[in-house]
Amino acid sequence: MFTQKVPKVVVVGSANFDMFLRTRKLPSPGETVIASSFQRSCGGKGANQAVAVARLGGQSIIVARLGEDEFGEKLMENLSVSILLGVVFFGEKNYPQKY
Repeated sequence: MFTQKVPKVVVVGSANFDMFLRTRKLPSPGETVIASSFQRSCGGKGANQAVAVARLGGQSIIVARLGEDEFGEKLMENLSVSILLGVVFFGEKNYPQKY
């Protein structure tokens, strides 16, 4: 019987928490404009690659530096749901941790 090995991938890269504001126009220097909408999402090239591997059936671990704040916590939560093997990150104290 034919069995296929599951690929295992380690990604070293960025994980970002993006914030988007929609306005009617770009502000001129010094001008304040009011946003009509606000969106947040998790991203970053490394995070996106690790999630893509997991969605394609592989197993992935991401090694990244995350902040020790609410944005870092949200990224960790999002990555731990999406990635099968785990997340290794370097926090503000510069020591590796595994989630």
